[in-house]
Amino acid sequence: MARHVAEAFPGLAGIFGIDILLTPDGPVVVEVNPRLTTAYAGLGPALGRNPAGLLAVFAPAAPEAPAARTPVELALA
Repeated sequence: MARHVAEAFPGLAGIFGIDILLTPDGPVVVEVNPRLTTAYAGLGPALGRNPAGLLAVFAPAAPEAPAARTPVELALA
């Protein structure tokens, strides 16, 4: 899906956020943000590592070992 979104926006490069809704018919793109989004803040604890390090352009020469994962819970009110 990310590849299709990137292809739909010529010139879009770098880190961007895609907001989606998961529907019974499949995911639906709601918004594309050409920046980090608030979801990024929860990725580090959830993955136990810096998410940017998973991208080749930002990856260190020696991959970091994952730390303990921390569950991240979102409450919709």
